[in-house]
Amino acid sequence: GDWRLLFLYRDRIDHVTHQLVHEAAKKYLKASNRTIGYFRPVDETPPRVDVPTTPDLQEMVSGYKGREALAEGEDFEPSLSNIAGRSEFTQLSNGARVAFLTKENRGDSVMLRINLRTGTLETRWDKGYAASMASAMPMRGSLNYSRTEIQDERDRLKLSGSVGNGGITINTDRQNLEESIRLFADVAKNPSWDAAEFELVRKATLANLEADRSEPGVKAIYALQKHLNRYEKGDPRYVSSIDEDIEGFTNVTLEDAREYYEQSIGIGPGTTITIVGDFDPKSTINLLEEEFCDWMSSVPYERVPNESQGHSPIREAIEAPDKENAVMYAGYDFPFRDTNPDYEAMVVASYIMGGGFLNSRLATRIRQKDGMSYGVGGGFSAHPIDQRGYFSGYAIMGPDNSEKVVAAFLEEVERAVADGFTEEEVEAAKKGLLDSYLRQRSSDGTISNMLNSDMFYSRDMDFRQAREDKIAGLTAEEVSTAFSKYIDPAKISIVTSGDFASLMEESGE
Repeated sequence: GDWRLLFLYRDRIDHVTHQLVHEAAKKYLKASNRTIGYFRPVDETPPRVDVPTTPDLQEMVSGYKGREALAEGEDFEPSLSNIAGRSEFTQLSNGARVAFLTKENRGDSVMLRINLRTGTLETRWDKGYAASMASAMPMRGSLNYSRTEIQDERDRLKLSGSVGNGGITINTDRQNLEESIRLFADVAKNPSWDAAEFELVRKATLANLEADRSEPGVKAIYALQKHLNRYEKGDPRYVSSIDEDIEGFTNVTLEDAREYYEQSIGIGPGTTITIVGDFDPKSTINLLEEEFCDWMSSVPYERVPNESQGHSPIREAIEAPDKENAVMYAGYDFPFRDTNPDYEAMVVASYIMGGGFLNSRLATRIRQKDGMSYGVGGGFSAHPIDQRGYFSGYAIMGPDNSEKVVAAFLEEVERAVADGFTEEEVEAAKKGLLDSYLRQRSSDGTISNMLNSDMFYSRDMDFRQAREDKIAGLTAEEVSTAFSKYIDPAKISIVTSGDFASLMEESGE
């Protein structure tokens, strides 16, 4: 072979037409060339496929010239100080906050995100299924573009992204940014609310729910979250079952979805917009003003909190018949914000316990030493506003190892609480975390998320730098003390799911 064939193939694809595809199919896809489950002899010789001789490869690639090279982009330094120095902020006339960072990217790529954040607990009450269906409808067609035409335009504009209740995401290049914004603005503001498309979305949603019904992971996560988050039915925080979801999506109407979207979706007080990459700030901001200044939500905005409820722990095993794998999910929540002085120490501790790759304590014990799990890990999270710290763990294993994995998980947590962590573990975890933060900031998506979050929570890169500096200075004693202070193995809820009944039958119990 020759490496240039790859590019030759790519270039030839650009010139393929509907007629060429039709002729090739007619020429090569002979009914007589199929493999089928019976043999039917005939007297005459059946038609054969005549495949031409492969051209000489050297002749094909001789003198090959590739396409014009893509813009290489700059060597961007992903430090917090550089991101802070190059980020700019403004505001649209409707109050939407905007942060942008211009940089020369490979291929002139650019990312734009609009995070809407709309509604209150009252306006969202009992609207979950209408909201979910409404979110899917803009991309199914607008008053000016059918679903197929939207996809054709996306292909032409090299545009990936979507429009939904949560907002708008655009990934394209500098040349196509303006048209991409205009396309998705039309899609967002003028959904066609086609009844046939609505039914297609409903059908696909119900099919996915039916497929999930028997999955061990779905069963375990539902049981754990249902226990930890107890809200009244109708509350947007309510944890619904598969059966409830099937009923809800079966009964929701197109008018329900349309009413929710037209009343709730649009720019509001919680909206933040970020643009990162290769673009002209002035013309882009002016275009956003033109397209979205009057696209406003009709309802007020008030963030719905999600606080720790402090429920007693559970240990539950749920049957998932005829499934080869079993799963374990563990969770423990407690009052804790990410502004707690021990937050950084808890992040490092959880990284040692279940983060990283195969060198965490849980992976070393359960996967590598005991050989009982295909995948195992854990983590810790806390919110800037809500009093809810969350320590979690998970494992995938055979049903016969379920109880052993749970026991090993608890033993490792108990050992960490009792004995703490070594200096070597803490130093390795700090390096791993800080290196991963730096790598992640090489992504425009990460920078966009950071800017969106910081605008909403009134933070900046100095706040992030102080957090990383604190992580860098932590000692093993500080990390160990924090973990033992907040984590109580006896308070961790654990749910497993798998085909345990068949094991009982095999053992004769």
